[in-house]
Amino acid sequence: MQDLNKLFTRRSRFYAVNLPIWRKILAAYCGGSRYIRTALIRHVAENRLEFAERLHRAIYLNIPRKVTDMVTEYLFGTEPDRTGASEDLLADFDRNGMSVNEVMQQAQIINFLFGVCWILVDYPSITGSVDLEAKQQQRIRPYARVLMPMAVKDWAYGSDGNLLWVIIEEDFEQKDDPFADVVEGKRIRLWTRTEWKLYEKVNAETKEIAHGIHNLGRVPLIQWMDPNGYKLCYSHWFEDVVRISDAILNEISEAQMNTIKQLFGLLVVSQSFAECGGAPMVDTTPHPGETSEQAAIRLEKEKETYRFTLSRMSSIFETAEEKGLTRYISPSGSETSSIIAFVQFLQTALNDVLRMALQFGSKAAQTAESKQWDNHNAQQFFAARATRLEEIESAVWDLMHLWDTSVVIPQISYSKEFSITDLATMVNCLMDLSSFDVSDEFSREVCSKALMLLDKLDRIPQERYKEIEAQIRKKMFNGIPKMNVDGMPKIIPGTK
Repeated sequence: MQDLNKLFTRRSRFYAVNLPIWRKILAAYCGGSRYIRTALIRHVAENRLEFAERLHRAIYLNIPRKVTDMVTEYLFGTEPDRTGASEDLLADFDRNGMSVNEVMQQAQIINFLFGVCWILVDYPSITGSVDLEAKQQQRIRPYARVLMPMAVKDWAYGSDGNLLWVIIEEDFEQKDDPFADVVEGKRIRLWTRTEWKLYEKVNAETKEIAHGIHNLGRVPLIQWMDPNGYKLCYSHWFEDVVRISDAILNEISEAQMNTIKQLFGLLVVSQSFAECGGAPMVDTTPHPGETSEQAAIRLEKEKETYRFTLSRMSSIFETAEEKGLTRYISPSGSETSSIIAFVQFLQTALNDVLRMALQFGSKAAQTAESKQWDNHNAQQFFAARATRLEEIESAVWDLMHLWDTSVVIPQISYSKEFSITDLATMVNCLMDLSSFDVSDEFSREVCSKALMLLDKLDRIPQERYKEIEAQIRKKMFNGIPKMNVDGMPKIIPGTK
C-alpha cells in the first residue's frame, strides 16, 4: 500500500539544498524593515543598545529589486510579436486577469532571481461536452500560471527527456462564509503524464480529495532552469548579488552611525562623582501619593540613569587621578569618505557581476574599444534572455494547443536588438551611401539597413517586416532618384 504521507515530506535534493538560499533571495527582493533585521550584522564589540539604534536608523537600497525590474522592463520595452494569437488569451493568459506580457514578465523575474521557475499550463475541470458558446461565456480555455521554485518540491524525468511526474505544494484558504472561521492549510497536487491527484492532510492522515484525467501524454509543466548555474553546480549567481547588496547595507549603516557618534560628545565623569551616585543632581522629594518604599526605588533608578546615561551616549569614568574634571570628548572614528568609497567600490563590483556597463561612474574619456565591449556585453546578455523567453513562451502555447486544439499556436518573436546606437549619425550615413550610383544590390543593402533603423525607432510587426524585406529584395533600383550628401534628391540623367 502506498504511503501517501510521503507526498507531504518528499523533497528533491536540489530543492532541499537551495530552499534556504531561495528564501534569502526572496526576502532581499521584498526588502523592508523585516529584511533589514535579518541582514544587518551586529559587531562583536557592539552593545545591545547601540545595535538597536543602528537597526532603527538603517536604510536599505533595494538593489536586487531595482536590477531585476530594470532588466525585465528593458526586455519587455518593445512589445513581442505574436502573430495569429487569440486576443482573449493575450488579454487574460492566466484566467486571473493577467495578460501574456505580465505572465511572461513574472516568469522572467522569478527565473532571474532564483535561476529556475515553473510554468503550469492547466485547463478548467468540466464534466460532459460543452458547446462553443458555453466555452466563451464561462471562459473554458487553457491558461498558464507561473510557480515559484519553492512550490515544486520534487519531480522526475523519463528516459525520453520529458517530465514523468511533478509534486506541487499548494496553499489553500477557505472563507466563503463571512461568519465562519477561516480555514487555511496546504495541499499536494501530483501531476503525471495522464492525470492529476489532489491530496490533503487531516489529523496526520493524508487522503485524496480530487483527481482528474487529461491524457496529454506529458506533464503540463515547463521547467525554466538557467544552464550556466544549476546545470553545472547547485548554485545560482544571484546569491552573490544579494551578498554584495548586504555588504552595501552594512557599510552604509556603519557610515551613518560613524557620523552620528561624532556628532554627540562622550561625557567623562570623575570617579568620586560616580561613587556618589549622582545624588546631588537627583530630586529626592517624594512625589504626591508615593510611599517611602516606592520613592526609594524610584530614586535609585534615577541615580542609575543619571550616572550612566547622558545625551544619548553612555558616560565613562576616570580614576582618582582624573584631576577632578568632568568634560565632554568627541570620539574619533573612521573617515566617512573612506567608507563611502568602499560602498562605491561594491556598487561597481555589483555592476560587473550583473554584466552592466562597467564605467558608468567615470567622466573620463573612454576608448572606442571599451565602449564597444561594454555595449556588446550587455547586448548579448539581453539578447540571450530574449531568445530564452521566446522559447519558453512557445512551449507554453504548444501545451495550450494540446489542451485545446482550437488554440492557434502563434508565431512568437521577441526583440533582440538592444544595442545603443546614434540613430542620427546612422541615418546621415545611409543618406550619404544612397548617393552612390553603384548597383541594384548595393541599393538593396542600403534599403535593408534603413529598414533596420526604422525598426529601432518604432518596432515593425514581424510579418510586416518580412513583407517589406521581400519587397526590397525584388525591387529594381535603376532610375530611382538617389540622395545627395546634403539630403536633397538627385535626378539621374535619363529619368523624370
